[in-house]
Amino acid sequence: MPENENHRSDTGTLDRHSEISAHAGANAEAQTNIPARAVSEKRRAANQASALKSTGPQTPEGKRRAAFNSFQHGAFASEDHILHEALDRAGYDAQAFDARRQELLDDWQPGGAQQRQVIGDLAWLYWLRDRDRVALLEMQARSAPRLELERDWRRFNTRHRPVSFDHSDYYPDGGATADASPDKFKVMGEFLDDLESMITRRKWSDEAMGRCEYNAHSLAKFVWGQTPNTARGREFLRLYDQCAEKRAKADDPRVAQLLAWIAEERAALAEEEGLEARERAIDVEQPEEMSWPELRPLGEAWQEAERRLQQMERQIDAKIRLLLRLEKRAQNESSKPGVPSEYNELSKLGEHTTPYKPDEIIARTSEAEVRGLSSGTW
Repeated sequence: MPENENHRSDTGTLDRHSEISAHAGANAEAQTNIPARAVSEKRRAANQASALKSTGPQTPEGKRRAAFNSFQHGAFASEDHILHEALDRAGYDAQAFDARRQELLDDWQPGGAQQRQVIGDLAWLYWLRDRDRVALLEMQARSAPRLELERDWRRFNTRHRPVSFDHSDYYPDGGATADASPDKFKVMGEFLDDLESMITRRKWSDEAMGRCEYNAHSLAKFVWGQTPNTARGREFLRLYDQCAEKRAKADDPRVAQLLAWIAEERAALAEEEGLEARERAIDVEQPEEMSWPELRPLGEAWQEAERRLQQMERQIDAKIRLLLRLEKRAQNESSKPGVPSEYNELSKLGEHTTPYKPDEIIARTSEAEVRGLSSGTW
C-alpha cells in the first residue's frame, strides 16, 4: 500500500475515535444534568409507613426461624437450637442427642467450662459413632441384592458367554500375560506343541509348518510377545536367534535349554489353568451363604466406613483421657494451700464420678496431646 494511503487510513481512524469519545462525553454530561425526581410529602409519609411494617421478626421464635434463611448444613452451629434444627431436618432425633449429652454430664459432673466443652464433644462423637454403625448395617443390607445379582451375572457369563482368545490377544503382547480363559489355554497349548516340534526337528528356517501355519520364530513371539515382557521370553528369543544363525545340531546344549524353557512355560500354563478353575469354583459355582452376612464381599465403601468408626473410637478415647487429666489437675490444685473451696468440691466429684482409673490412663497421655485436644481439634 502506498505511503499516502496509509496516512489517510490512520487519520480516518483517529477522527472516528475522536467522534466516539465526544459522543460518549456528551451523553455522560446529559445524564449528570438530569434533575432529581421530586418526592412529595405524601409519598414520603407512605414510604415511611411501609418501612415500619418490614422490621423483621419480633418474637424469639420468629428470630430463630429467620436465622435459618441462609442455613446449609449446621455442622459448625454454635447455638443448640441451630443444631437441633439441623438434626431435625436431617431426620434425626435431637432429643435423643440431648439425652445422651445429659447422661454424660450426670456421669462426669464437670466442674468447669472446659470440662463441659469436652463432654459436649464426647456426646457428639458418641452420636456420630452410633449413627455410622447403623449406616454400616443398612449399607450391608442394601448391598446384598446387588451382590447376588452380580454373582448371577458372573455365573451366566461363565456358562454361556465364555471369553474367546483371538489374534488381538496374543499380538503384539503375547498370550502368556493375557487374561486367563479356557480358550487361551487351548490356543497356547497348540502354540507350545508346534514350537517344541519345530525345535526338536531343528527347523531353523522361516518356513511355516505345524497346525498354526507359522514358523518357530513367529510362534515364540505369539507366546511371549513381539517385545517379550517376561525374562523367560526374552532369553528364549535371544537363544533361538543364536541357534537359527548357527544351525544348531541336536546335541547342542542350547537346543536342550530351549526345550526346557518350553516345558517350564507349559507347566506355568497348567498351573494358571488350575488357579483359574479354583477361582471360578469359589467365585461363581460356590453359592453364597446368605445366613452369614459377614462373608459377603467388602467393598471400598465398607472399608471406608470401618476406618471412620475406628477413627471415632480413637477420638473418644482421647476425649476420655483429657477429661481424666483435667480431673487429676483439679485434684492437684485443690491439695495446694489457699485454694478456693470450689476446687475442693470438684476434687470430691472427681473421686467418684468416673469408672476409669485415672493414674493408669493419664500416665500414657502427653502434654502435647492434651493441649491439642483442649483446643477442640478432634
